Amino acid sequence: MNKNTIVIFFYIFVFLFNIKAQTNDKKDNFFNTDSLYYADTNLIKIKKKYFKALENQDTDSLIKVSLKLSEYYKALDIIDSAKEYLYKAISLSDQKKNYNNLISSYLALAELLRATYHSDVADKYVYSAIKISFDKNIYSEIPYAYNRLGAIFFEKFFNQNLPKDSNYLYKAIEYVDSSMYWSKKLNTEEEQISNYNILGACYSTLKDYEKSMYYLRKALELQKNNKDIGSLPYIYENLAEVYYKTGNIDSAVFYAEKSANLAIKYKLNEAAWFAYSFLTTIYVDQNNYKKAFYYHLKRDSVEEINRQLNADKELREFKAEYITYQEKRLIKEQKKRIKIYTIFLSILIPLLLLLIIAFLIIRQKDNKIKEQYEYLKIQNKEINQLHQFQVNLMNMVVHDLKSPLSVIISQNKDRKIDFLAKKMLRLTENILDVYKQNNVKLEINK
Repeated sequence: MNKNTIVIFFYIFVFLFNIKAQTNDKKDNFFNTDSLYYADTNLIKIKKKYFKALENQDTDSLIKVSLKLSEYYKALDIIDSAKEYLYKAISLSDQKKNYNNLISSYLALAELLRATYHSDVADKYVYSAIKISFDKNIYSEIPYAYNRLGAIFFEKFFNQNLPKDSNYLYKAIEYVDSSMYWSKKLNTEEEQISNYNILGACYSTLKDYEKSMYYLRKALELQKNNKDIGSLPYIYENLAEVYYKTGNIDSAVFYAEKSANLAIKYKLNEAAWFAYSFLTTIYVDQNNYKKAFYYHLKRDSVEEINRQLNADKELREFKAEYITYQEKRLIKEQKKRIKIYTIFLSILIPLLLLLIIAFLIIRQKDNKIKEQYEYLKIQNKEINQLHQFQVNLMNMVVHDLKSPLSVIISQNKDRKIDFLAKKMLRLTENILDVYKQNNVKLEINK
């Protein structure tokens, strides 16, 4: 390989490296911009994982990261972005036939819709998850799926967009019973607290206070051994409502205040608002307007916090939309860059192959020329040796034959010997004439 060929390959390598470096710079700039909008470093790390999986076309990683991103956005109360990544996870899981993740994605989307007061549409995603679970013999999520159906149908009873129908409550009880059946079958108690709480709330609404109290106490008993206190304010609230409906005002106030204090402590504003509203109602009914006004102000303060959170939520939604726009723009640029890069490589690689083939052909011909040169060199050497032999032979003829023959002819009297000597002399002279003719040098007059 000559010097020029090495230089060409070097410049091609530098060009390709420069394209790769520019692509990496673009990504780094994007993530620096991204960090301005998200203080949560974990979210930034997951975003980077998302783009890495996207760049590597790693579908399994994309599904997992999309589910993780939806959880983070839900925790930040950025609902639209949470939905978007759940839809992505569902689509990718369906394409990949990854049924475990598909079931989890459907259930996560259903819970998100339920939590944002869309119980009228949430159930269809749970039904999809249950159908896949039974079709593919994947039962691990069945207790949770039926538990969520119970919660959804309980909330449907209070949904203003739906007719008031007690069948929703009976459906909720039926689904919770199914959840408890599958929990027992799979030897798990993860959903039992929630199951008992839903049953307690359903029976309280149906005015079966004995059953309601039984299930709520069961829920409270299990909750004592559970570190997750997220459902505890709601259990206290349901207990307070049952006590109030059965005329036990002191117990109702006791559990309502416990619910409110716990909700405020752990920033569960929705539970705090319900608890303060319920306490206001109790004291209004008891004509204790001072206490009622006190809890009314408490409820208003929670409403103000919620309004501020909603304002922050709108700002976060706007920022999330902007980031989503940036993401889509970046993805579009990356696809365009990859397309150009692919076209360039599709042209460059054949050219490189042609150069390599041409180089090999030239090298092969060069080797043949070298072989022919060596062969001719040997041939030339042999010819020179033959020529030297010819010169030596002529010298011998001239000196060793011609001179003695001339002497024999001049001194011999025998006619026969004289004839033969002259004949040999003529032959010798003919040989010399031929030699001279072959070695004559012709000069052209200019």
